[in-house]
Amino acid sequence: MYIGEKKIIKKVDNEDGSVTISFKSDPEAKMSSKLFSMVSSEKLGRGSITDAVNHLLATKFLSELASYDLKFYMVNGISTAMQTLVHNLREDLTREAFNCAGSDDISLKLLVEGQKEEVKE
Repeated sequence: MYIGEKKIIKKVDNEDGSVTISFKSDPEAKMSSKLFSMVSSEKLGRGSITDAVNHLLATKFLSELASYDLKFYMVNGISTAMQTLVHNLREDLTREAFNCAGSDDISLKLLVEGQKEEVKE
């Protein structure tokens, strides 16, 4: 069994609905069982695990855009909008978690708090 060009040596089903996959010369990978079933194949593929996942998602998303009869030029704008959305969601979470205005505004005191033993005055 393969994911892209990576031959799977061992697959372990985890209790949380994920699988852990071992390869001969690459680090282990963990992914959802559902995603694994969509990107794994009995045949040798091309590219890395990331390439296989990206190809799957890009194909699904492109099919969705095509179902709305959208044109080629929409792809760039939508990918930029997705990147902006993820950035904004991450910044919202950072603001909430660190009580700050955003990732560039996290208190340095808060960042070094756990490092006091290493910090020499």
